[in-house]
Amino acid sequence: MWVGKKAGTQSFDNTEDYFLGGRDLGWFVIGASLFASNIGSEHLVGLAGQGASGDYVAAQFEILAALMLLILGWVFVPFYLKSGVYTMPEFLEKRYGTGARDYLSWVSIVVVLSQNRPRLLGDIAENASAVILAYQPGSMRGMAIADVIYGEVNPSGRLPFTYPRYEHGISTYDHAYADEVDPMYGTNGFNPQWEFGHGLSYSEFTYANLSLGRDSVFKDDTLIVLVELENNGSRTGKGVVQVYISDEVASLVPSVKRLRDFEKIELDENQSKSVTFHIDIHDLGFVHPGEASKSVESGWFTLSVGDLSARFFVKQ
Repeated sequence: MWVGKKAGTQSFDNTEDYFLGGRDLGWFVIGASLFASNIGSEHLVGLAGQGASGDYVAAQFEILAALMLLILGWVFVPFYLKSGVYTMPEFLEKRYGTGARDYLSWVSIVVVLSQNRPRLLGDIAENASAVILAYQPGSMRGMAIADVIYGEVNPSGRLPFTYPRYEHGISTYDHAYADEVDPMYGTNGFNPQWEFGHGLSYSEFTYANLSLGRDSVFKDDTLIVLVELENNGSRTGKGVVQVYISDEVASLVPSVKRLRDFEKIELDENQSKSVTFHIDIHDLGFVHPGEASKSVESGWFTLSVGDLSARFFVKQ
């Protein structure tokens, strides 16, 4: 109200000078006016009610928004208007000197996605230090996300779907080979933001010594797969070993790969463990046209774990 009264008693030469009552006001007052216009009495009452009911985690988001508006009004807005810079490094460099840009190079930007469906990120993913997919967390989401960011929890989740990069670029991980051919631009038809099964942690895992019990099996056999998982990180973590199998040639167009088994293994730093899988060959079949049950075709298959792969042959 005070800002409006002061603006009404002054005469300005152009419309820009009417911005928040003129540029001669203290930015504390401007920040307070932004706070008052955005956070009304119903918000303050709501915050008090949220705090009284014990759900302060939900209430803190409104408080954080008010704080950001105050910072905007006090610090950023006047320099944005005068200099036309729109990024934090440019702003700090102009305000404090070229050393600010070097300082900001050490700052990590973490993107938290709280959503129930994948949203296109554009350049956000490439410019962020990390991306946390929180889905739709509950009332304690703030604590859980903070634990991950500050390293109290070592994440081990993996994507249960293929995250698209472009609009209409919705493809599943078990797509056909033809889906990888873009008719307009070449062999880049399958280019998601992140593939099915992707996920990071504070530990680094490597695979070694992939071996198969036999390199040829019958259709009613079970294939034994052994692989060694090692935690090369500096802390305890959980690695997800994923076994994919590709049918190289089939009477129907096969998928590029399909997940056949997986297991989450917890390892201490520099610890390794041999993991065993039992693959039922019958699971590699598919339902042929005109048939009611699944059957397996003979031929070569490729099994892959991480960056390792091995071939085996299914006999008649």
